[in-house]
Amino acid sequence: MIISCAQNSKEVQAETFATRREVFAVGAAAAALLASSDAKPALAAYGSSVGSSGDDGDASAGGQKKFVTFYGAASPPATYGYIGGTTKDKAKYSYDVPIDWKEEAPSKVEKGAGGQDSRFVPLDGRGKVKAFCLTLNRAGQDGAAFELTKQALSAISGADSAFQDAITTGNISSSPSSKYGQDYLEYDIEGPQHYAVSLTIDNTGRLFAFLITAPDRTWEQNKATYKTMLESFRTYLSESQFV
Repeated sequence: MIISCAQNSKEVQAETFATRREVFAVGAAAAALLASSDAKPALAAYGSSVGSSGDDGDASAGGQKKFVTFYGAASPPATYGYIGGTTKDKAKYSYDVPIDWKEEAPSKVEKGAGGQDSRFVPLDGRGKVKAFCLTLNRAGQDGAAFELTKQALSAISGADSAFQDAITTGNISSSPSSKYGQDYLEYDIEGPQHYAVSLTIDNTGRLFAFLITAPDRTWEQNKATYKTMLESFRTYLSESQFV
């Protein structure tokens, strides 16, 4: 009888150890899953990826690059030094950025004087590569409304001294487009520092400008990525439904 009790005790003890091993195994598997799905900065802040560029020799593996949508709030000039955007239902504009880019907070001068509302740069530190969105409320001190012309391009030139040089010395081409019920004007500015710009005016008269810039050689290596970003830019009219 004593032997039987001892055997039963060993069996119970073995079952207990087995149960603990199973619990530990499940926990370890869950931790590994979480570790393997760690989101990169843009993905962590703004949700799931939304697509990829074509295989054109971009710096990413195989030419494929994943993107995530950033939703901008177009906050007042006094709200500088912050990152994070807003939710889709409250967005005034949006654009897609690669998941291996990170957001930077505009400074007081960039936000207040230049109208810079958001900015992203590559994580790998490629110098002079960035994408940023500007918002301006009026065309001049008299409160005149903006018009979608080359004057709008000049209006945003104060946001970036290098951009001022680019539109003065670069080779500029433009093309109009229409999407989501709004007109857009896109500019391509070729030079040592390449710029692409998408301009639009919402139904409140506010000017939105999305700019992407990179040294010319870097631009040529990654132009499909930059094209995807530029074409994704859009604003939201106050009465519009999200598409």
